[in-house]
Amino acid sequence: MLQSGRCFVSISCKGRRIQTGSQADTGCRCLDEHCHWCNRRADGDTCRVCRDGFYLSDGDCVETCPAGLASSGVGLFKRRCAEPFTCQSGRLIVEPQVNYGCKCATEGNTAIAACHVCEHRAGEYGQHCLRCNGGQFLYENRCRASCNGLDGVVSYNPGSYGRECRAPFMCTDGFDGPDGSGDACKCSRSIGGQDCLICAYASVGNRCVRCTNEKYLRYGICVANCPAGEEAVGSGLDGRECQLAGR
Repeated sequence: MLQSGRCFVSISCKGRRIQTGSQADTGCRCLDEHCHWCNRRADGDTCRVCRDGFYLSDGDCVETCPAGLASSGVGLFKRRCAEPFTCQSGRLIVEPQVNYGCKCATEGNTAIAACHVCEHRAGEYGQHCLRCNGGQFLYENRCRASCNGLDGVVSYNPGSYGRECRAPFMCTDGFDGPDGSGDACKCSRSIGGQDCLICAYASVGNRCVRCTNEKYLRYGICVANCPAGEEAVGSGLDGRECQLAGR
């Protein structure tokens, strides 16, 4: 191809400036006005990065991704179309690995969501959250600041990550459900954390039901020792309790 009176096999044009070679930093222009970075050849351009909110798809910039593909990207630059994937901590969970990142999006794709793990499903843009971060609570695959105003749910608050608004449940030895066979769960640090073997997340709050690690259950919290006026009952690893003296 001809550039400034000279022939070149290809030219890397980024931000309307040539990137390498004897013509580096001189002016250039991609054929597609929505392409920010392209490789120019005599047989046509191959775009590498799109701008203006357009998506990169097979070397071209498109306004929307083809059916069956997911949209990725929140800002006006570096959006792309891809096979559906999971985004975790800014990385695509795909094989083989790719050299670009990803972002989870808020509803309407207007901002980056406080989401640690999200799915970029076909026809979507990463708004389907699986696990929130930043102290946010997951509810119906969206992240929210609290569970206030929601009926029939409790705040599951194991830490800054993994908070949820969900139906009341029992957490038994690290798993929910009556027999501990469901999803992984944690008892909150405020009631004993790992020292609590079974805890209840109920409308009245989170409370421990049975302690472990030689800790004593006292008013729904695991403690190391029972206070004066109360009797330490039990001697095993689990099931110790504080009871009023003389009961």
